[in-house]
Amino acid sequence: TRTIAEPGALGKLKVTLHQLEATSDAELDALASKLSASDLAIDLLIHNAGIQTTNLTFAMKVNAEAPFAVTRALLPAVIRSRKRIASPSASS
Repeated sequence: TRTIAEPGALGKLKVTLHQLEATSDAELDALASKLSASDLAIDLLIHNAGIQTTNLTFAMKVNAEAPFAVTRALLPAVIRSRKRIASPSASS
């Protein structure tokens, strides 16, 4: 969801949502620390962020680099649950 305050159908599921700017190392570190400090696990990490833009540098950062950064930062929480990571991709 793009807005935690209005999660749409996600709000009806039994999930915990965390706001994250996937291109921000500081936000990634903060979320990873929060999960680690609480010994929380991620059962299913879905990285579904993506943009379409004519700014190739920014597009690469969001669409190609960020999924790996998110996975790297949150992998310990996924390992704690021994579950899955999903990173869907699409091409136009």
